[in-house]
Amino acid sequence: MRPTSRSVSPARWILGAVLAAAAAAFAGSLLVQRGHVGLPLAATLFSLFLLLLPYFFFGLTDLPHRLARRIDRRPGRLIAAAGLLLIPYAIYAVGTNTFTPLRMLKLAVLVLGPACLLAPSARAPSRLTWPDALTILALWLPLDFRVFRDVWAWPEGGAAYIMNVVLAVDLALLLFVAFRGLDGVGYRFQIGRKDLAASGVNLAMCLALVGPLGIATGFVRFNPDAEPLGFAASFLAIFLTIALPEELLFRGLIQNLLQKTWERATLALVVASVVFGLAHLNNGPSPDWRYALLASIAGFFYGRAYVQGGSLMAAALVHTSIDAVWRGFFR
Repeated sequence: MRPTSRSVSPARWILGAVLAAAAAAFAGSLLVQRGHVGLPLAATLFSLFLLLLPYFFFGLTDLPHRLARRIDRRPGRLIAAAGLLLIPYAIYAVGTNTFTPLRMLKLAVLVLGPACLLAPSARAPSRLTWPDALTILALWLPLDFRVFRDVWAWPEGGAAYIMNVVLAVDLALLLFVAFRGLDGVGYRFQIGRKDLAASGVNLAMCLALVGPLGIATGFVRFNPDAEPLGFAASFLAIFLTIALPEELLFRGLIQNLLQKTWERATLALVVASVVFGLAHLNNGPSPDWRYALLASIAGFFYGRAYVQGGSLMAAALVHTSIDAVWRGFFR
């Protein structure tokens, strides 16, 4: 199913650009606090702003339809569109004086590789196919194992994560929404009553299970140190750089495609939740079964909110709240 056209107010495009600028400015304030200034900072923030534009436009405007109409299921056009995502990196690399052919080649593989893998699925049915699975792995695993962290070399340890995550979100939306025409992904920046109801119920149920279990297993202990402003900033950062990207991958793509393939919503929910939990085994200095178990349980409620709310917003709100509470009140 192709993305449907709808009349979009110019105000939505303006709002997307404002949100992109605000998010880039927020990231810039953190870099400035660490003493980073000058041309490298400007190049980094401009590059981030360019990557954030499609990140917000996909959820606010008719960009998916516009891209789908221009790409028209043609693999060559898809690869060309994906190649445009390399432009922000070129600006960044030149402005920060970190450009090398090897780094550009590595990022090109990250971007163009998944596009080439998904190209055969232009007219595939709305179910999980081998090109879908391989493309998802090509998007997910390099980020999860930080293969391309050294591509964003300035400042050391300061830009790689957010740049790679936003780039991956842009690419995933381009591939699966604009080109593949996958429906039910639910990527939209609108929060309605249905989203709030689904997120509220599932958040309460998740906290009631995960909190006591985390304390009982010794994985966490109560140690509050959050202050209001810091908690709010952390909540926003988690939503944009962790919760929404992960919910796009595990719920919008994996759970969504499994449900379409098996036509059994509960089975798809459980399998996607277990996969989500297992993905957290490498999030610490060593694999921890407690982390995988707790993440699987939490993932079940994220997926449940996704189904009940009908969009990624409900799932992302639950995910963000759990992570923010964990970071602010537990250790």
